[in-house]
Amino acid sequence: MAVRGLPEQHKRPAIYAGIGLGAVLRIGLALIAIEILRYPIVSFLGALALIWICWGIAKDLLKKDTHEDTLPSTGNLLDAILKIVIADLSMSIDNVIGVAGAAEGHPVILTVGLAFSVLVMAVGAELIAKLLDRHPWLGWGALVLIANIAIQLLWHSVPELMNYFI
Repeated sequence: MAVRGLPEQHKRPAIYAGIGLGAVLRIGLALIAIEILRYPIVSFLGALALIWICWGIAKDLLKKDTHEDTLPSTGNLLDAILKIVIADLSMSIDNVIGVAGAAEGHPVILTVGLAFSVLVMAVGAELIAKLLDRHPWLGWGALVLIANIAIQLLWHSVPELMNYFI
């Protein structure tokens, strides 16, 4: 959805750059995932990042719905890459935990597992971008899904955070 407003020639570079940067960051986070995930603030901050992404996507979808045929493509490549990286990091915690658990402390297995998941995402992301161009209503469904994930993260992290302050 982040590449939906970009010109066609910028979509593929944005997807690959966003996923590539997300992969590098994901591998780094996976190496320290066990320590980070002890703190509910990580889930809380991930939820806030997802809410920020939802806000931006909703604005883009509303703009596309009201001016779809009258406006030229005005998407910003760097903005799309940033959205992809943040969304990838925010929503990949389960993936990182799963691969980190399966790797059982072996950094090579961890890196190979995460690289494979990035490859799967890169192929899927391009197909999804094409589907969203053909069927814009799918963007609203994805927005609801992302918002649901953010709400679940908040629902589980806020009570744990309150325990620290009460």
